[in-house]
Amino acid sequence: MAKKRTAQVSACFIILLVAVFLFYPVYFLDDWVGGTLLWKSNEAFLFSGWSGLGNHYTPFMLSVAYIPAYFGAVAPPDNLANSTTVFRITPESLKKYVIRGVGFRAYIPSGDTVYAWDGGPLWKWSIDHFERATADEEKKIIHEPGRRILPETQDFSDLHGWSARHNLSSWPARSEIDLNEKPVIFLMTLQKYDR
Repeated sequence: MAKKRTAQVSACFIILLVAVFLFYPVYFLDDWVGGTLLWKSNEAFLFSGWSGLGNHYTPFMLSVAYIPAYFGAVAPPDNLANSTTVFRITPESLKKYVIRGVGFRAYIPSGDTVYAWDGGPLWKWSIDHFERATADEEKKIIHEPGRRILPETQDFSDLHGWSARHNLSSWPARSEIDLNEKPVIFLMTLQKYDR
């Protein structure tokens, strides 16, 4: 009788392990945060982008996924989300806007407008949101001969009245810019957090 009971418990345990191996989800999450500061004489924009991606597998699917991954074929993420937080800074005010579902690779200032580009159509910042740029604006900014979109890591000073800093983590702990001859100070802190 004891052997039968031990066999039943062992069989239940094996069935439970197989069920977990085949059906219990395991989640992998990764995220990225970056930023670009653009400013001219009377205003500044800090564009802070966040991107998160994730995959979920069962332990069985994960063990099978290692085979193509060994040869460089990695599965695309199951979930992808991004957002951009925009801070508009003037000598008199600071305004914050959060735009969900939007992420850009480059910000291009031109005249009084800041354009944003993600590899597809051109967008522009308009008061409190991004909107599609017109065909003429897109032609001027992206396709104009002699103009090129600067990489998101290239800083510049007083290029047609605009200056830029990229890669927030490489900034000094204290950075200062002038808007209408009034200093604006950025104090940067980096924190690690447990997920």
